[in-house]
Amino acid sequence: SKPYLIYCRKRRIFPLAGIWDQWVDKSTGLELRSFSIITTVSNELTQSIGHHRSPVILPPDSEEMWLDQHTPLSDITALLQPYPARELNAYPIDPSIKHPQAEGIDLLKPIGQRIFPEYDLSIEERIVLQGMGNSETED
Repeated sequence: SKPYLIYCRKRRIFPLAGIWDQWVDKSTGLELRSFSIITTVSNELTQSIGHHRSPVILPPDSEEMWLDQHTPLSDITALLQPYPARELNAYPIDPSIKHPQAEGIDLLKPIGQRIFPEYDLSIEERIVLQGMGNSETED
């Protein structure tokens, strides 16, 4: 129930496996287009945020194969695997993103720690006293 922003560590943009169809609603006569993201079993990352499934993220350079209608079904189904969890990361975001009226980039800012730590930081402070207790300044 807590929203997370999930992202690839090595790729800024990544393709999701999806299917689409165009059809006519017999009751209204309207032509409709529909689209679905294909999901697979959860990986370590999506499990850690409470999801039992995960969208299929296509491996690098497989987009053309996915879109080619002549690709053998066995090659397509081989792509329907959980994406390696360590190549992804996630952090919690503002729960108000769930509300239809909510807008703004601020909703995507982290409100907690990432699932997998990405940085090992240490803060050091150095003071050098010289003369009458004055600190040396560095330019």
